[in-house]
Amino acid sequence: MTFKPVGEKAQWKIVFDVFEQTTPGDTVSYRTLADALGMMVKGDLPRIQAAARKAGAELLRRRDRAVEAVTGEGYRVVPAAHQISMAGGQIERATNSLDKGRDLTTNIKMDELNEGDRALVQVVALGFAQVATYARQIGRRLTDHEDRLTDIEQELARMREERNKS
Repeated sequence: MTFKPVGEKAQWKIVFDVFEQTTPGDTVSYRTLADALGMMVKGDLPRIQAAARKAGAELLRRRDRAVEAVTGEGYRVVPAAHQISMAGGQIERATNSLDKGRDLTTNIKMDELNEGDRALVQVVALGFAQVATYARQIGRRLTDHEDRLTDIEQELARMREERNKS
């Protein structure tokens, strides 16, 4: 039996088109997506979200544009500058996962392992620790960059305000 799509066009492609036509910074509501897909928000939200996740991943890969979920509303097409802070959130989550991996390898009953497994655990624990340290360094640099960007945006707003007063 061959796969047959529900409609003529895959649901994620329909959502991709909606996202692609959205101005960065604007939010696409669940209602808008439901209408585009011929669905109802109330009963079809998980299907809408699945299509949006796939469309968001493809939009990032194909068009260098990110999408973020807006709780209870829908999805925001992210301006390029905001993608930097989104990346920071990913670094933070990755660091937390690395910390957990390190904990799992450093807090282990070594006396229950054979010599080869003990050596492996030590190497893996060291690897987790090194990668977590590197991720934290990147996170700090990213935070510094975001702070500088905020300062520049504030200065630009001040300059525009002064220009408009003249």
